[in-house]
Amino acid sequence: MRVKLLLCVLLMALSGLVIVSSRGEDQHGQVFDFVAYNDLGLIAHAGGGLEAGMYSNSLEALNRSARSGHSLIEVDFSATKSGELVLIHDWGRTYKQYFEPSSVAQMMALPGAAKVKNANEFKEIPTRHGLTMLSAPDLVAWMGQNPDPRIVTDIKSGNVENLRKLRDMAGPLAVRFIPQIYDPRNYQAVRALGFEDIIFTNYKARLTHEELLDLAGKNTLFALTIPLETGTPDRLAAFKRLGVSVYGHRFVDSTPWSIVNTPAGADALRKAGFAGVYTDYLHPRAPQP
Repeated sequence: MRVKLLLCVLLMALSGLVIVSSRGEDQHGQVFDFVAYNDLGLIAHAGGGLEAGMYSNSLEALNRSARSGHSLIEVDFSATKSGELVLIHDWGRTYKQYFEPSSVAQMMALPGAAKVKNANEFKEIPTRHGLTMLSAPDLVAWMGQNPDPRIVTDIKSGNVENLRKLRDMAGPLAVRFIPQIYDPRNYQAVRALGFEDIIFTNYKARLTHEELLDLAGKNTLFALTIPLETGTPDRLAAFKRLGVSVYGHRFVDSTPWSIVNTPAGADALRKAGFAGVYTDYLHPRAPQP
């Protein structure tokens, strides 16, 4: 199977559809090539992957995704103890992965979920791999310097109120945010904030297929995101008849990351009926370092 996959990638590269540049790895040490792939919609997951790994949400990840043609970049936001938003997936595994062990050991001993007092402290903590960590205002400044990508938000708690904060600090750039919501009851509240493009992501609410069809039929969605493990061809065809774009993301730990990070995996999702995928190592054009 591995030989067949390598031959497939080689043939596609020779035809100009796939271009390989450097490599990165997933949370379990599996290595992936940075690959250009254009047959499916792509959202750069957690800022996009790096050689150092996934989930960094770092300046370096954002820059690589933008240079590699991503028009949609998902970013994770978590709050510090002061309530300021910073770009980090979580204060557990990801925090340990990207910050220096000596700093992590001190911070993990602190009570509460958030492990830093404020955004300035977050940015001053030494990181592994020389990565540059960002606050929400830093992201807005980056958006001003990079006019093409739109940011898909993944806010870990207090979604509506923190979207209000992002809107207020971003000013005219706020139109480039695409909020993800996880509770259908938040749809009208987020629309009232002025966000017109909204993604409903189902991994928290776990609505049934029928409930998702009802939600999509009654509300205007930029896209619907579901765990790729639940996207059967029949269900995806039903959403397509409603004119709803469905993106898939890896959710079950036993699902290999190759499903979202290789051309072969993306091809399988496209054939099943997905409109797009959250990916770490696939790029719309030749990956740039």
